[in-house]
Amino acid sequence: MIPAEKIKLTKNMRVLSDPIFSAFLLHIGDGMENIIIEDTIELPSQIVILYIHEKISLNLLINHMFPILQVCASNMEKMTYCAILTP
Repeated sequence: MIPAEKIKLTKNMRVLSDPIFSAFLLHIGDGMENIIIEDTIELPSQIVILYIHEKISLNLLINHMFPILQVCASNMEKMTYCAILTP
């Protein structure tokens, strides 16, 4: 068994590649986004994957977030020792 390794995140890579999303998150954090009900906000349609059917929508989400996952899946041995951390 490969020992677990702790890696600290020091840079938000999404901020570098998606400044619009980063600004949206900051807008939420600063309390400037319109609240619909209690603590609920409306997400922009560009970042929402519509619910079609449970399996279809889940596959759309996975393929959008991890486009090279299918390529990496060929090495399942290596993947069993990896974790994907997402919010």
